Order: sequence, then C-alpha cells, then structure tokens
Amino acid sequence: MDLIGDGYTGHKEELTINGFLIYFTKMQTFEKVVIYKEVEEEWLQFHFQLAGRTKTIVADDVKEIIIKPNTFTIIYEKLGDCAIHFPKNCNYESFGFVIQPEYFLNSFLKDFEELQSLKTVIETNSEYFLDQEYALLDSKTRKIINDIKHNPFMGNLKEVFIEAKLIDLIFHSIPLLREKTKNSIQFTDASKQKIIEAKEYILKNQHKRLSIKEIANAVGLNQYFLKTKFKDAFGKSVVDFCIELKLERAYNEIQNTDNKITFIAYEVGYSSLGNFSNAFYKKYKIRPSSLRKKPHSNI
Repeated sequence: MDLIGDGYTGHKEELTINGFLIYFTKMQTFEKVVIYKEVEEEWLQFHFQLAGRTKTIVADDVKEIIIKPNTFTIIYEKLGDCAIHFPKNCNYESFGFVIQPEYFLNSFLKDFEELQSLKTVIETNSEYFLDQEYALLDSKTRKIINDIKHNPFMGNLKEVFIEAKLIDLIFHSIPLLREKTKNSIQFTDASKQKIIEAKEYILKNQHKRLSIKEIANAVGLNQYFLKTKFKDAFGKSVVDFCIELKLERAYNEIQNTDNKITFIAYEVGYSSLGNFSNAFYKKYKIRPSSLRKKPHSNI
C-alpha cells in the first residue's frame, strides 16, 4: 500500500497470520507531518523502530510517547485516537505486530518473565509503555526482521516461514530485556524516596498540566519506573492520582466559589465540559451542576 500525503511519501505492507497483524512501513517526510489514527478498540503493539524518531500523542491523555530509532517498544493502550508526529526530513522505517490484549493473555507471550508487568496492566485495565532506554535493537534482531521482510516464499509457505521467524524474533528480543532492566527496576530505599518526591512534586504543582515525562525528569527517574513503582507504592497510577487531585480541587471550587463550571473544568485541565462532568460523576456520583445547587453537601 502506497503512502502519499502532504509532505510525505512511502509504502506500508500488512499481513495477518494466526492473530498477529504484521506490518512493515517505510516513509520519508519533506516537512513536519502529523498522521491521525482512529482507534476503535484496545491495542497491544510490539514495535521495532528501525530508523527515524517519532512522537505519538494519545487523545485525551496526559502523556506523549517518544519513539527513538533502533529501539524495541511495547505499547498497550485503551480506547482513544492518536496522532503520530514526524519531523521534517525524516527517513522512517519500522516493523512490528499488533495483537488483541485477549490474545496475549491466552498465548505463550504471557509466560515471559519480562512481560509479567504487561500481563498485570492488561488484567487491571491500566496502560503500559516500555521505556526504550532498556530496549535497543541488536544485530540479530535486525537480521531476523530482514529475513521476514525479504522472505523468498509465496502462499502458505510464506505464512509458515514468517510465523516461524516471528517466533524467533520474540524469543530472541524479549529475553534481552531481562539483563537490561533488572538492575534498573529494583525498588531500593533511594528509589522509594524518589517515588515519594514524585508524589510531593505532583501535590506542589497540581495546578499545572503535568505530564509523566515532566514528573519523571523533575525527580530523576525514567518514565516506566515511575509509572510502575508509583502504583506499587500508592495503589493508583500517576495519571489516576493527578485526575483525583484535579477533581477534588474542582469539587471544592464548585462548592466554595461562584466560578462557572465551564471555567472550573478548563482550569483543572479539561477541554471538554462533557468529559469533565463524566469524570466528576464517576468519582462523586453527582453531576457538577447538581452539586452547585447543594452548596453544603459533603463528599
């Protein structure tokens, strides 16, 4: 399939084999490009970025996903559209596969020691992004990908060959994460203090629109460690904690000020009054407009 648009040109191939949607994309940009993707279901993606640097922003979320060249990335996202940003004069090349989360939970993939945290977030309906600091591609990984791209077969033989090579790729690349991550994700006394500092930073700056990247940088942690260990320490994700603080602030403002609800919603970070009202109702079981009519109600 040819890829042609304003400021870019390229080619993409897709093939579905036994639950795996395999893709290979090659693209060149001549100016800054944003490509929007509509996502109608949860998706789990194992992505090998062979060349080019991109930034993916998931709609209605506080985070952005920076994907560097020569890295292996695993992304699990719930429903939501996304926008992929490509810089000017980017020679982009990627390979990977997408599977349904339910398929993952019923496949051999769930048994990898390195993917147990991924298994947990899928089961708990959270989100996951593998920090690429721990996932650089090696020469063998690239060779297997090249073998898949340039396989010499047709028809059923082609599918059998690609499936076998895909399994080789999985069994080679995923265990590489073990040595690269085990020293970095131990929860030491020093790292516990960093997680506490992250919480304090959020509390101090809750009036701002914080991103996970900003919080992690502020306390000297990588994003994956922060997201994983924050939830371990406090029983809720960074995102959920930030949302909870914003809603508590909104609750107090609705009760104790005459500010318009639309103003309050925007002030705490919601661009849509409907999204704000739904999140507020989910937490407090009352709509903001109804609370405004009950100035002496308690949480």
